[in-house]
Amino acid sequence: MARLRHLHPRKIDLSLHRCARLLRALGEPQKNCPATIHIAGTNGKGSTLACLEQSLQAMGFRTQAYLSPHICRFNERIRLGAAAIGDRLLCQYLARAEKANAGSEITFFEITTAAAFLAFAEHPADFLILETGLGGRLDATNLIERKCAALLTPIDYDHAQFLGRDLGVITSEKVAIAKGAGLLLSAQQQRAEQIIEFARSLAVPLYLAGRDFSIEKTSVKGEMALCLHNHALAEGGKVEKQQAEKQQAEKQQAEKILLPLPCAIGEHQQDNAALAATSLIALFNGGLLPCSRERMLVGLRSGVASFSQPARLQRLSCDNVSASVAPLLKALSKPSLLKPSVENPWEVLLDGAHNPHAARALVKAIEQHWQAQGGEEAYCLLLCLMEGKDARAFTKAFTQSPTHKVARGFAYGGGESAEGRFLAPLDLAACAKESNLELQPVASLEEAFHALIEESCSLPQRLLIAGSLYLAAEILETNG
Repeated sequence: MARLRHLHPRKIDLSLHRCARLLRALGEPQKNCPATIHIAGTNGKGSTLACLEQSLQAMGFRTQAYLSPHICRFNERIRLGAAAIGDRLLCQYLARAEKANAGSEITFFEITTAAAFLAFAEHPADFLILETGLGGRLDATNLIERKCAALLTPIDYDHAQFLGRDLGVITSEKVAIAKGAGLLLSAQQQRAEQIIEFARSLAVPLYLAGRDFSIEKTSVKGEMALCLHNHALAEGGKVEKQQAEKQQAEKQQAEKILLPLPCAIGEHQQDNAALAATSLIALFNGGLLPCSRERMLVGLRSGVASFSQPARLQRLSCDNVSASVAPLLKALSKPSLLKPSVENPWEVLLDGAHNPHAARALVKAIEQHWQAQGGEEAYCLLLCLMEGKDARAFTKAFTQSPTHKVARGFAYGGGESAEGRFLAPLDLAACAKESNLELQPVASLEEAFHALIEESCSLPQRLLIAGSLYLAAEILETNG
């Protein structure tokens, strides 16, 4: 891994030529990968991938998956079947990619993507679920050949140093993965018309959230209805304005498929599940899921109910954190003198949200989650962000809730991860203060937890930790 990181260009320029060159040297493995569902977007890619993966496996199909970044171990990025690739196989494929590259300049993501394509080409499967790394059009994953579907999760601002600050340009970069795909599905977008026009230019069938499918609440607890309005797909993606008006009038006549609510916390996870479920239904209707409708629906319900991803509003306990964090959680959760009968009173949630759009979805999710539980409407907050993120807009999201306020906050960071430097705690706290959010700078997780332990009797017993998947790695295990 260390040798591969040294091959990284001094300046990242999004391009396909380096990875394409390496793939040619490896014999074009991307041409021999299974039928691929390609996912781009700013937020929700990992959860959508997890829902697709678990649904397809429940239907009896063999799957492969590629995602980034990893949380604890690099192996998590490459999934063969239901498990991450083993160390021996991973080392073999990385060594083959390194040898074929022959010391040429290439990014770490590009060379590891080439190694992943080797693994996928040489292990039989029915479907590959592929998550982009950065952008879409010039992302190394976009060299894949057999795309049965392209999916767009919500698109917003992030990685401005590479993708810019023009949402139209960002959308163009991400929707470009639809080129060569059998169909395109999109979550609700700020630039929906742009996506419709792009789909029309490629003559690719389009399913658009809010227009062609939506989620409705039902009267049954733990259940939701996926409403399908099939006009766009039936018309091959060519949708006229008058047709859209007709669809709106016919919404009450839409086909409704009852699904369980996801176990993952937050309405945004229902949206992710809707995107994944609709894509699989569309593939089934197109004859690309060779199974009975009953088997398809049973698998879909199983996948929607059970999908999860680490560091997505994950509940922390002493059993799922690193050895250094477990004692801190244990000390925090000890019954206090004022509450001697309460066992484990604290609920600690971990989320990797690291941009303003994700922060807003996160705040909405914790509002709903904690309102359903009742009790106090305040919580404690521990934030950490990488340099280059929009810290002001990110922290502002935590001041916008009409019901749930931050009672005690901490800014943690400093140092480096494999992908860059963390924003210094003092700088993060200063940005937060501009948004009227008070965060105490801390030099370590221990300092923050010790403050919470000392003040536990006077604080709401709820802690949200957010801002970085690399912080999540520190809490869950070593990111290696």
